[in-house]
Amino acid sequence: MPHPLIQDFVKLPGIIGLSLMENGESLGHSIGLTAARDPTQQPKLARSIQKILATAPAMLNFFTFQFAGDQQVAIYWVAAGRALIILRQGAATQAQIRAVNQLLQFIKADYRALISTDNPPNDTQTLTDATGEGVNAQEILQAMNILTRQASYFLGPSLVAAHLKADQPANTVWLNRFHIESNGTISLAPHLAPPDWRLTAGQLQIIRQWMQNFCQRCTKIVRDYLLIIQQALSKQQWQLLFEP
Repeated sequence: MPHPLIQDFVKLPGIIGLSLMENGESLGHSIGLTAARDPTQQPKLARSIQKILATAPAMLNFFTFQFAGDQQVAIYWVAAGRALIILRQGAATQAQIRAVNQLLQFIKADYRALISTDNPPNDTQTLTDATGEGVNAQEILQAMNILTRQASYFLGPSLVAAHLKADQPANTVWLNRFHIESNGTISLAPHLAPPDWRLTAGQLQIIRQWMQNFCQRCTKIVRDYLLIIQQALSKQQWQLLFEP
């Protein structure tokens, strides 16, 4: 029987299935990936995933692509050679993002325990994101604007602003505190965000997804964009934005 975390995750609305992979091979712990509408698409899906796993830059932690219409495949790298693959209907919801964050935390903490069917731990509900808990909003804002500034050199500020708006998660009221300026930068609205505002782990995960989606869009235009921003960000800033 799958671990309770996995059982709960695949029951979420919009989730079709998931798979845990190591060195490009399934660990025999896949659920629902054969539930796509058209079974003939399964070999194409497998090839697409294998290609991305084999060719993705080492610094990439997250990648999504559309498959078979409105289905979306999300790949999360959790360690060298290890990846969590999720197939969902449409874009990620806030509930899915929170659940993914919990899965990633547990995988990084005890990968083998998650794939074991014999000894599931019983304390998964107490896990927290030590990296993201209580992150100062100004710190994350500074890191975000390094991404936008580097992108503006190649795309121009107007296009950067358009991409930021297109990738910003919808139906998240607190994100209105982050204002996208016409010059391609992001600011905190002073009437909405207090000076000492600190992001929760769940909020940080949503910011990460926003910025990672933005980076994927930039990479389609500027091939070396990920390498450029890795060099521009400090180690701490990189961890804030790209390491779950």
